[in-house]
Amino acid sequence: MSQHIRPVVWLGATVLLVVACASGSTATVAPTAKPALAAESPSCAPAQAETSAPPAAETSAPPAAAAAVVVKGSGRQNTKPFTLGAGSYGITVKGESSRDNERVYLILYPVTPDPSNARDQAGWLLFNGERVGKGTYTLETNEYNLDGREYYLDANMPEGAWTVTWTPQP
Repeated sequence: MSQHIRPVVWLGATVLLVVACASGSTATVAPTAKPALAAESPSCAPAQAETSAPPAAETSAPPAAAAAVVVKGSGRQNTKPFTLGAGSYGITVKGESSRDNERVYLILYPVTPDPSNARDQAGWLLFNGERVGKGTYTLETNEYNLDGREYYLDANMPEGAWTVTWTPQP
């Protein structure tokens, strides 16, 4: 009695069907990178199947997460330049206000604007008169698809210390 050993492909996985020979022994075939039909084996000897090593998995370390950039200041000022890598950022502003009903204005400008780019000239208005109460305040927003380069902030904030944290987003 002649038996066949045939791999079956189902949902992308290779499954081998092993059929017992008339003598009671079994023949197996290792899975291959590409399914191949095994040859008939009239003598019950293990059938030979085409074998090839699967391609080596390409491994690369994930890119290191960029560190958050923290800009500190006090009251109204233009900050010192700071560098942001290209990408999107979550922006958190934390500060202290000595009075109630203060407003926060915050504009991001490139240090070297492109004269042909209207957005570079106008800046990125991050907060436009957000009201904060007396004491500690926190404001949050996002900015998407920034070019990697040097920027500065034009900050019109309540008197007192403040920080702006730029957290890279995936």
